Amino acid sequence: MILNTSKTVILKIHLTNNPEVNKEICSQRVTISPLSETKFLGVIIDSKQTFSGHIDFTVSKCNSRQFFNETVKKHGNESNRS
Repeated sequence: MILNTSKTVILKIHLTNNPEVNKEICSQRVTISPLSETKFLGVIIDSKQTFSGHIDFTVSKCNSRQFFNETVKKHGNESNRS
């Protein structure tokens, strides 16, 4: 089995405020550094398991779509008046 280093991340999950020193892993001449959050199966997971990054991303995405829908609705109503 071959490790795909482009899709491999290190996410240290800890329950205390003082995590241990982050260590890098070297594999196939590629260094894999630890991350504080990553996306796994569409969900952003952070090292403290708070899901705040996922919630922020989802709210931002919803706000963008709502703005788009309101803009289309506004311009659609303007073109019907002509």
